Amino acid sequence: MGTSAVSVFGGGYPGYGANIGPATVFGHQVGRDIAAHAKERDARPE
Repeated sequence: MGTSAVSVFGGGYPGYGANIGPATVFGHQVGRDIAAHAKERDARPE
């Protein structure tokens, strides 16, 4: 179980650092989404 439960590698764990790539991509996408929502929120008149 643990980090390999929902890995892009299925149930396997190919080695150390296998989570870094997917975590970096996910973090980047989340950051872009948060920035877009903040920009929309700031553009609304009060």
